Amino acid sequence: MNKILKYTIIFASLLSFAGCKKFVDVNNNPNTNTIPKSDLIMSGALAQTYRLQVSSIINIIPGTWTGNYAHSTSFTGGGAEKTYEYTTADFDAYTGLFDNLSDYDYVIKHADADGVGFWKDAANVMQCYVYQMLVDLYGNVPYSQAFKGLDNVTPAFDNQQAIYEDLVVRLDAAIASIKATTWPTIATITQQDVYFQGTKTKWVRFANTLKLRILMRQSFMAGRDTYITDNINSTVADGYLQENVLCQPGYATISGKLNPFYANFGFNELGIITSNYQYRKMNRVIVDWLKASNDSLRLIALASPVGAQPPTTVSLPLPSTVNGVTYTTASYTGVPLGAGSGFSTATSSPIGPMQIQTPLGTRAAMMMLLAESNFLQAEAKERYPSVTLPLTSRQYYEAGILAHYRTCAAPSTSGALVNATTDGYAARYIARPVAYANWTSSPNKIKAILLQKWVSLININGLEAWSEYRKASGTPDAGVPVGKTFKTVASTTNPEPARFLYPQTEYDLNTNVPSGIDRFTSKIFWDVN
Repeated sequence: MNKILKYTIIFASLLSFAGCKKFVDVNNNPNTNTIPKSDLIMSGALAQTYRLQVSSIINIIPGTWTGNYAHSTSFTGGGAEKTYEYTTADFDAYTGLFDNLSDYDYVIKHADADGVGFWKDAANVMQCYVYQMLVDLYGNVPYSQAFKGLDNVTPAFDNQQAIYEDLVVRLDAAIASIKATTWPTIATITQQDVYFQGTKTKWVRFANTLKLRILMRQSFMAGRDTYITDNINSTVADGYLQENVLCQPGYATISGKLNPFYANFGFNELGIITSNYQYRKMNRVIVDWLKASNDSLRLIALASPVGAQPPTTVSLPLPSTVNGVTYTTASYTGVPLGAGSGFSTATSSPIGPMQIQTPLGTRAAMMMLLAESNFLQAEAKERYPSVTLPLTSRQYYEAGILAHYRTCAAPSTSGALVNATTDGYAARYIARPVAYANWTSSPNKIKAILLQKWVSLININGLEAWSEYRKASGTPDAGVPVGKTFKTVASTTNPEPARFLYPQTEYDLNTNVPSGIDRFTSKIFWDVN
């Protein structure tokens, strides 16, 4: 890929990090530079973070456990997802995330020597982004002793809450340094920033939004209100995301270079449909919620009609014509998680055109949405009225819905697109007297915010949706549709899972891996319900 550059030659030795061992090759040609530059590594690491975020392990499986996805009953397999009977041999997100962290660590350690010292701060922001993912999946992980190489091949596992708190400190330091540092403006440098094209203010707002995400994950914990409000108030002046964060590394219709979501769950470079598109279906929970709330625009964006190939165009209002066939809301069928029959590939709804729309496999990828930023601010203002956020919780809530409508109607745009038709749909949805859509009609405002945030994360970030669900589950304001549950219907007595298990390879390498971890009862520290 012309801009997605992943270094393959770094050291002529074994690099050990976080208990994982990474082997690299050696190029002995003295006339060839085998040490990559930090800016190239940074560019590749940014693209890889997005690729990991939308992978089956980090997006689809957590999303499946959050009412987003299910499985066509035309296929076998997926038993660990359907029954929650998984072991240390399943769902290894750990290795890939630490590999990505090691890239950012390389930038932090070598950017000055490579003449691109400004990248250290962005790399620190991204390490915070990835570390939150790791903690949300695994709890305690190597942190203070990670990336020591041969000096420490069995690092200790730090306390998860202590990691969270240090991420806030690191983000504050990175934000201050970004603001104080002069960044280059030449195209050869800025084009390697595949998120923000070297715009400092956007990096600051992204870091602030990540900080707000970290803080609001702890909002159900007792005794954290002062800590959370003080840290929110320290970010208000610089603000939060004002547009969608897009990953634009130069996707192309070439093997290995397509937008990874499209390539994994839509079509390959030859235009051949993938088995994942036929296998991965939309969950009944989300499809039924969108139908019940008369949310036709987002229904046809997030899901596709039964029996339809990914469409090239989608029209509003429903009934919509997709590939020459007219559909109504009845044409959308979600699959109950764990269903054993009755929901074949031909009779259930696949992933929708917001992410998979032929032949648009090279369009920019959606890393983090403006909608999420608005919903985070809505929750912060509703929970903590004293925070100095300038708008009301209702205003942030309705801005979040509007931003998501705009994204559904025009995927891979900045989110600032104004379209009278789309905005009209959003306005009518917001005004409709439906609980957890209309602000006034919602008896529990926090529940309304969390539910709408859940919708906005579908096909974007399944882990984030699962984390938000876990933090609130079991309480009166759990962010789930009324009368719905994400519990599997497969034959099992298992409760819902609370976490991933450390991979067996890590137990084999590092004696410090926590023992006695239970996938149902060993909750992440912020999961207090």
